[in-house]
Amino acid sequence: MLARIAPQFLESVIYLYPSKDAAKDGKNAGGSGFIVGVTSEQFADIFYLYAVTNRHVIEDGQSRTIRINTTDGKTDVLDTSVDAWTISRSDDLAVMLFSLDQSVHKYDFIPDKFFLTHELVDRLK
Repeated sequence: MLARIAPQFLESVIYLYPSKDAAKDGKNAGGSGFIVGVTSEQFADIFYLYAVTNRHVIEDGQSRTIRINTTDGKTDVLDTSVDAWTISRSDDLAVMLFSLDQSVHKYDFIPDKFFLTHELVDRLK
């Protein structure tokens, strides 16, 4: 049986490039990642968006320019710096808080409620 990815999660994918020009041309992608929505502790209907990728993409590959689809069927390029990313020293993981405009960017995110927690592991054994 093949596993299927829910269609809305496909819109959570981002691609990272080493430069704005490479991102605009869609050439020489340095990696991919995804968007996560973390629920506000104060307001259950507000999510903070995070770009998530591998540490080696940000550091070694120096691919810090995000290419994302737009609502008009084109793409937009978001240039970031290494300092904008929180980079794990123990895992191959990099995360960055960022914002997108729903009237401009075509995206979805993976809600944090879908993440596996230690409590859930303990409960499900």
